[in-house]
Amino acid sequence: MKKSFLFLILMLPLLAMAQNKPLTQKQSKAHLKALKELSTIYEIYNYIGNDTYIAYKKGENRPRAWLVNTAGKKLLPFEFDYIDIVERCSLLSLFKDTLIGFADRSGNIIVPLIYDNSIYDGEGPIYATRGHIVVRKDGKYGVIDTTGRVVVPLKYSGDYMFLDYRVPFIYLDNYSDGQYTEYLIRNNGDTVIIAEDVYYLSDGIIRVRKDNLYGLYDTTGREIVKCQYDVFNSIPNNGLYSVRKGGHWKLIDLKGKEHFTTALSKIDDSCFVRYSTSGLIFHYSNSNSMCGAIDTNGRTVIAPDSNYTYVFYDDSKRIVMTDEEDYNAYVFDIKGNLLDSYSYIDDFCCEEPLSKYITVKKNGLYGLVDSCWNLVMPFKFKNELSAVDNNHFLTDLGDGIKGLVDLNGKILFKVPFDWIISHGNGIYSGNSYDSKDRKKIVGFADIYGNTTLTKEEYATMQRWNKQREEDERIAAEKRKAQAENKSTTQQINKSTTITFDGEEEVFVVVEEPPRFPGGDSALYMYLCMNLSYPDAARENKIEGMVVVLFVVEKDGSVSNVRVLRDIGGGCGEAAVEVVKNMPRWEPGRQAGKAIRTQFSLPLKFELKNYDSTNGMSQEEKCKFLLNQRGFIK
Repeated sequence: MKKSFLFLILMLPLLAMAQNKPLTQKQSKAHLKALKELSTIYEIYNYIGNDTYIAYKKGENRPRAWLVNTAGKKLLPFEFDYIDIVERCSLLSLFKDTLIGFADRSGNIIVPLIYDNSIYDGEGPIYATRGHIVVRKDGKYGVIDTTGRVVVPLKYSGDYMFLDYRVPFIYLDNYSDGQYTEYLIRNNGDTVIIAEDVYYLSDGIIRVRKDNLYGLYDTTGREIVKCQYDVFNSIPNNGLYSVRKGGHWKLIDLKGKEHFTTALSKIDDSCFVRYSTSGLIFHYSNSNSMCGAIDTNGRTVIAPDSNYTYVFYDDSKRIVMTDEEDYNAYVFDIKGNLLDSYSYIDDFCCEEPLSKYITVKKNGLYGLVDSCWNLVMPFKFKNELSAVDNNHFLTDLGDGIKGLVDLNGKILFKVPFDWIISHGNGIYSGNSYDSKDRKKIVGFADIYGNTTLTKEEYATMQRWNKQREEDERIAAEKRKAQAENKSTTQQINKSTTITFDGEEEVFVVVEEPPRFPGGDSALYMYLCMNLSYPDAARENKIEGMVVVLFVVEKDGSVSNVRVLRDIGGGCGEAAVEVVKNMPRWEPGRQAGKAIRTQFSLPLKFELKNYDSTNGMSQEEKCKFLLNQRGFIK
């Protein structure tokens, strides 16, 4: 089972798309015919350009990956366990047994199978920039360039190393005894900074945490602002940084000088403050889950409201506030006047930037806005629009049929595919499956409406999709009924203590609750890096909240792990597994003494795509998401 990007969401597998100019209709028909013939031998996985695909040969007990062109020619000297595109550079990663190597897209081996593939869990994605790739051998990390030359010696130990695509730096993370140590290393191997936390912000400025306090450094390792702040937000705006010290928020510049202190004094109880591009100061309170905005004089521009929990976007003309639980968006002008409101589909923050547009919904119909929240496609579709590539979207047309839609709202083709993948050049593939007999049909289509499906295949796929939709509807109703029963019969005990099997009493309400090593942000990071989305849940589009109940023992170990609320599809089991494998907590305390404490942990499984993290490593993606959500690792 692959690890998935989970904490609040799940991201779909990386699909590299060659956004080439569409083929002519004649060329496209020929390409579809070649793909149809190729698919009789191979499961086609990914298009890499130049009529070449990564594919798996059918009928093998252990399918192996090949690089083949549409003529059926194999472009690599032998088969591999797994092949994928290395994001941000021109190479392919080659996995076989416990080793990894690299090839160019013509099938030439650039780096033989000499590095350890466990750094990537036997697959990808690869930690890389345009010119550099992280590798490991004999337990040591280093960096090679795209010719295979070692540029950072393989001498570093730690949990993982990753590259920052924005600057020529490498991060090495080392986790031991509940503490992180991070190294900022140049591409030539020189160590610049060693600290508890190192994070590049922008314009050569690096946020650093030492002795649990934050400050700023530059790329030479020189301290700019002394490490003295309890919290340091990661998003600078208009040259100012949000920091908190002694329970009070401040906006500082690169000299440490404070700004707008009078305005900030009115929002000291907030747990998040950000000076924005619009020139307003946004503040969020954890106690009442409300976000609002004031100007630099302290005047309220947008009053805090439970509908606003996040600032999704702002510029000199408009502000978009959202409710992240229900995905509702509220559009204001710069003076705080409400202009419009609708719900949105959070595809704008998916792993791969499939599209620069955001799906929105109003009065029961779906449309599109751009990244500045200008309406691009009018509200006209009854079902949501999911990005397939930058300018095309998939929508459910009902009766087991999906449609590919362009930015003008034109339906380019209608097919009974469950999902559609872009192969570039205006070519798409898709499949449908019979969940009961495990049968699958694969087809191809183009933007001209041509498809490789026969009438019989089309009818069969449509029947499968209609049956699966009905099965999913019944399963959803059953889950809802089960959740309602559990909500009334399995409430968490509100008394002071409980017992398990006659053991020593377990506290529920304590003076000092148990704490994950490193705090909440470290807990979210652990979940993001380790929680897996079960295949059955993903295939059946099962989403929702799983609640796990467990006991933090006196020594910080976790015991009595059980599911309080489940959604099926193996999600409960996955949640239990990740909790059981947690490091030791700091135990709860009563009157200064360590005690056994009951703890409940909600875990949200959500099938959503997130862009703005193009080519990032799993660690980078998690950090990006946590910072977007207001958590600082």
